[in-house]
Amino acid sequence: MKSDKRLKSEIYEERISRCDWIQLRYLYSQVVMKDTPDWEQGKLFEYMIMRAFELSGSEMKYPYSISIEGQEIEQIDGIVYVNEGTFFVECKSSGKLNIEPIAKLRNQILRRPLGTFGMLISLDGFTSPSLILSQYLIPPQLLLWYKQDIDFAIRKRDICWVLKEKYKALVEYGISDYTNFWRRS
Repeated sequence: MKSDKRLKSEIYEERISRCDWIQLRYLYSQVVMKDTPDWEQGKLFEYMIMRAFELSGSEMKYPYSISIEGQEIEQIDGIVYVNEGTFFVECKSSGKLNIEPIAKLRNQILRRPLGTFGMLISLDGFTSPSLILSQYLIPPQLLLWYKQDIDFAIRKRDICWVLKEKYKALVEYGISDYTNFWRRS
C-alpha cells in the first residue's frame, strides 16, 4: 500500500506533466503571488521547475525522498541531467535564504559521485552570509538562482540555456550567483 506522501507525489507528477510552457507561466505567476491552491506549501514551485527542465529537453527526476529503515534521511527537490552534468535542485519560494539550505545541499552533493553539482533556487534571494559562503565553497559546486533567472527562463522557454550560462560563469570566473546573462539576450 502506498503512503499518502507517495500518492500525493504521483498526483503532483501527473498534474504537472500535462503542462506546456504557457500553463507553466501561469502556474509560476501563482507561485510568485503565493496563491497555490491544491498544492502543499512550496510543492508547486518544485514540480514547476522540474517540468521546465523537462520541457527544455533535459532528463530529470521529480522530487523524491530517501528512507532508511522507515526514516526519511533526505528529501530531494529534483535532479537534472544536462549534457554530462548532474545537478541536484533545491527550490525555495519564500524568504531570503540563509546558510542552512546551502549546507544541506552541499552535504547531499558530498554523498554523491565527484562532478555532481547543486542548484539552489530562491524567489526571494539570499542573505549576505549565504552569498559569502557560496563563494568560498571548495570545490565550487553550487549555482544560486534568483527570481529574475526563472522569469527569464520561462519567457525564453529554455531553462537549460540559463543553467548552461550560470555553469559557464562558475567554471570561467568562479561565480556561483551569476545573473547578468539575461541582460545580453
